[in-house]
Amino acid sequence: MHKRHEDRYYVLAGEMEAVLYDERPGSPTLGLVAKIVLSEYRPRLMNIPAGVWHADRNLGSKGSGGH
Repeated sequence: MHKRHEDRYYVLAGEMEAVLYDERPGSPTLGLVAKIVLSEYRPRLMNIPAGVWHADRNLGSKGSGGH
């Protein structure tokens, strides 16, 4: 979680899962958990606002040193 800056994720190869938790006071999504899969097969840019907790993990072997 970053207090002052946003993160942006875009996957060029493979797939990753991002898990988000919003603890921003007054946010319409306060207290919600979201799981989002980003993939080379469905390209999109994800913006994570300041104050939102987030973690990510690789799905599969691309980008993790696998072959």
